[in-house]
Amino acid sequence: MTVTAVPPTTGPGPSIPGEWATLINYVVTFEAETHNELLEFLASLTGGMCGLADAITEVYETHVNGVGIDPGGLQALHDVAEAQAEAGHAAAQTNMRFRELYAGVMETVDNGTRMPHRGEFWEPGGTG
Repeated sequence: MTVTAVPPTTGPGPSIPGEWATLINYVVTFEAETHNELLEFLASLTGGMCGLADAITEVYETHVNGVGIDPGGLQALHDVAEAQAEAGHAAAQTNMRFRELYAGVMETVDNGTRMPHRGEFWEPGGTG
């Protein structure tokens, strides 16, 4: 399944600023060489998404409480922050599900067994 949520970079609509394009490129080109790299990526994805949710909330609070914009004018921004926090939670769940599903495999590899198909993906460590 392919999910496309990225607006076009050409034509009508918003363009993607360089900072965001760099992040999007990092994510879209990520391919873990080991399960530990994948677990690290999932943890960083969770942290980044939750951090972004906090930052968006801070922008909302600054403009409502500091600048004085009516909260109704930025309610949609607050909704974006909540949606981003939910996405961060979903990323954390992905990490937990992966660990639960492959706990036995990771334990087997930690005990010295080399897995047959793309066995180099499974390396000792990372079960905790």
